[in-house]
Amino acid sequence: MKIKKLFGMIVCLLLAMSAFADDDIMITRDGEKKKVKIERISPSQVTYIDLKQKKRGNQDVSTTFVYMILREKGKNIFFDEDGNQMTSPVVKYDKKDDVVLLNKGEMVVVYNLSTSKDELKYQLQDKKKAPWVNTPKSEVFMVMNSDGTTTLYYEANKQKLNTAPQGSNGAAAASGTPVAQAAVSSTAASGKRYKVGDIYNENGLKGLVVNVDQAGQHGLIMSLNTCSKKWIGDSDAKLDTNCFYEDDGEKNMAVAQQYIEENGKTWAFFPFFEWCRSLGPGWYAPAIEELKYVAKAINGDMGKENSKQIKEVEDVIKSNGGDALRQKILGKSTHPFNMLSSTEGEHGYVQILMFQSAIVGKGKFVIFPWQKGAGGKMVSMGSRAVHKF
Repeated sequence: MKIKKLFGMIVCLLLAMSAFADDDIMITRDGEKKKVKIERISPSQVTYIDLKQKKRGNQDVSTTFVYMILREKGKNIFFDEDGNQMTSPVVKYDKKDDVVLLNKGEMVVVYNLSTSKDELKYQLQDKKKAPWVNTPKSEVFMVMNSDGTTTLYYEANKQKLNTAPQGSNGAAAASGTPVAQAAVSSTAASGKRYKVGDIYNENGLKGLVVNVDQAGQHGLIMSLNTCSKKWIGDSDAKLDTNCFYEDDGEKNMAVAQQYIEENGKTWAFFPFFEWCRSLGPGWYAPAIEELKYVAKAINGDMGKENSKQIKEVEDVIKSNGGDALRQKILGKSTHPFNMLSSTEGEHGYVQILMFQSAIVGKGKFVIFPWQKGAGGKMVSMGSRAVHKF
């Protein structure tokens, strides 16, 4: 009996280990592919563990930002733009294959793929006499190329706004600059009135309220998690991309998108922006004036450190599964993280919310120009994204 019981336990353990070993691929609507372990899927969000960032534990992403989850077993899960879920058959393919992913969630392994201005041309069989298929680019979400790269068509297919945005000084942007599509802004579904410092948690959207209107129904939230990625790569640190808007980071995101499209780049060219987008639709890198709202929410205002308030806000964030506002330095002392904005300065600099420490007494929060591509330990970044509600 003991042997049978032990054998049974071993079998169960092996089954559990094999189940855990099944890794899924999550493809988001910005074309990013992540190897993940799916924890659960609700109508509004997907909870997963990024297998390259296991220490972060469970992470959530809105279903409206997920395109598809490729399963090793069972069926793939496809999400439309409204977050509605459907299943599709698992398609076996080799890493050397070209795979076309259609907007409707269909995966197609193709051969002899070529592209023209408006369509893709390919064969469904690796045979000389196989019929050719012509598919409009407007029907294609993405292509996973045989060389390991991807070509994203979804962003190019989205409708663009042509009106030039207004800068914080009231001047129109340069001709051709697109307006960022406004984040979904709706009155709190619960009817609850919010104030600065509250946790907003409705319809899969969660964050710390950092600014709110008089009615308490609309405002701005800050992400609970942080990002230490750079604004731009080291090799391009002196590049100006015209992200000079100070009042609204969505405008800077739109300028960055135009730069990407005109220069054949991807969002990986702007690592911090890319991370903000990965949180789901409507999340963006804050402009410098929006970071002042953040400073007011966590510190009471710009200027001299209010360590008591920072700790209280930090405790609220951490109790809701978020990251700390401060780091430990020199033993037990703490130092608030610095945060990147999306607002460029001049000559390869970007504006940041910086905490200047003091040898004696308390430090203070200031707006400071920092090299876009700079990293390292001199300025530790704990940057946050923001979202309108």
